[in-house]
Amino acid sequence: MESTKLSNSSIARLLREISAAYEIKGENQFKVRAYDTAADSIEHATSEVKDLWEEGRLGELPGVGESIASHLDEYFRTGKVKHFDDVKKNLPSGMFAFFGLEGIGPKTAFKLAKELKVKDKDELLVALAKGKVAKLPGFGKKSEDLIRQALETRKVEEGRILLPIAFSVAEKLIEEIKKLPGVTRADPLGSLRRMVSTVGDIDIGVATDKSKEVVAAFTKLPSVARVLGAGEAKASVVLKTGRQVDIRVHNPKSYGALLQYFTGSKSHNIHLRKIANSKGLSFSEYGVKKYQNGKITGDYIPTETEEALYKLLDMQMIPPELREDTGEIEAAQEGKIPSLVWVDDIQGEVHVHTTNSDGEETAETMVAEAISLGRKYVGISDHAPSVQTRGFAEAKKEILRRRKEVEDLNKKYGGKIKIFFGAEGLLTSLRM
Repeated sequence: MESTKLSNSSIARLLREISAAYEIKGENQFKVRAYDTAADSIEHATSEVKDLWEEGRLGELPGVGESIASHLDEYFRTGKVKHFDDVKKNLPSGMFAFFGLEGIGPKTAFKLAKELKVKDKDELLVALAKGKVAKLPGFGKKSEDLIRQALETRKVEEGRILLPIAFSVAEKLIEEIKKLPGVTRADPLGSLRRMVSTVGDIDIGVATDKSKEVVAAFTKLPSVARVLGAGEAKASVVLKTGRQVDIRVHNPKSYGALLQYFTGSKSHNIHLRKIANSKGLSFSEYGVKKYQNGKITGDYIPTETEEALYKLLDMQMIPPELREDTGEIEAAQEGKIPSLVWVDDIQGEVHVHTTNSDGEETAETMVAEAISLGRKYVGISDHAPSVQTRGFAEAKKEILRRRKEVEDLNKKYGGKIKIFFGAEGLLTSLRM
């Protein structure tokens, strides 16, 4: 079986399809919710479900009961589940291609697939372009526009988000969350907290002993445009910027466990969990308990911080940026975690632009800012003036003018900072 079909996202999607099929066939809501709950649990798990299955630990996943666990066992062994095939029998395959998009629930997806005989999102877009959706009973032009928007938005947002963008969104939102009554702490989670170059989702952890009140207040923040879902301990919203954000709230006494669990990475957590088990402990997002003879027992051990959690394993606290299971755990066990480079460690900048080319500030303004930041040196290296557009003599004159400007600035700010002069040039050819 293809590895992509074994991923957490694929398994979660499979369970959501069964939930949708149950809803269309009129099954009781408890069964529908059970599959949705299991899908949520798997989707947000920081360990691969297949790894848990291989270790006989599917039962550790909240919301995954014996029945669903047995179906997953069959899926991992054979690549399919007979019961799932039976449930989806006689339902149009197209409904499973686009249900789950914003505004497209199981019943809407079923009606679109059945009435329009569309089998995927591309065929649905064609039907939308021809105005067929608006003509369906119970739809109309507004519904057609919302469905088109949902399809087009999904195409744009399926990719990962650049770290600076995700960090900026999370930073502003966390400041809002910290001001809510009852919140004692709020932090980014997942790949964002590990400062990975691209981020899949924006997730935020919140420490509070007033979970219901905080979730309700979060969904009413000024930056929130739409609420996708909200429960007692989590919520999903779409911000006015168009970004989706999920929060998870937790009791402060075990907040360190949640923070560590959802920060990941998955490989780091798997390794950490094995060490925990060997020491008679069991880790989960809910907290830490004793683990003996294959059973989890007792009350949660206080882990208000991640430092407390790592201390239970007799190792140094491992910074989120290092948690990729590339030797950091072994280093922590030996007390040899390296120091990270912080902003305060930066001594200078070697390449900045000014209004002499495409910068927005003058050379002197850049120097003054560098001094205010405590930099010891700064390199001003604007785009070199073009010989092709200015001619050699004029280009040389401009370069010399810029160099003189830097020399004058060195005299003016001597003793406070060292200023280097440079130019960013383009070599188009070399003649020997």
